[in-house]
Amino acid sequence: MQSIRLLPHTYRGTIRIPGSKSQTIRATLIATFAHGVSTIAGVLQSRDTKACFHLAESLGAKLSFSKDGSTLTVDSTHLALRDGLVLDCMNSGTTLYLATAMLAPLPFRFLITGDEQMQKRPVKPLLDALSSLGAKCEGD
Repeated sequence: MQSIRLLPHTYRGTIRIPGSKSQTIRATLIATFAHGVSTIAGVLQSRDTKACFHLAESLGAKLSFSKDGSTLTVDSTHLALRDGLVLDCMNSGTTLYLATAMLAPLPFRFLITGDEQMQKRPVKPLLDALSSLGAKCEGD
């Protein structure tokens, strides 16, 4: 039988955790409504996160990315909130649900839309919950 001898050793290094789609969307929306300048590290670039970035820009946030795209700066000091804004969530359900809830208490009328598949998603439970909290919501 062969024996193995293990010796104590200290390991050092850096591990980079891949970005998360849902956390990137959440952080982007929080930064958009923070009315300031926020920096988000570990950003994931995907179709869904790009839909959220587009929505943030539609609200008037200025977005800029690091060269490698993994760090996002959101300047939301001068949002362009107003009645009648059309906000396209494309095919991002996370963006649709979170943005709807974050926009609900604002004193403006927004049309939140998405692609054909998105328009089939169930939003009535969310709208009912927001309505029970005093928001004025309509949905198809």
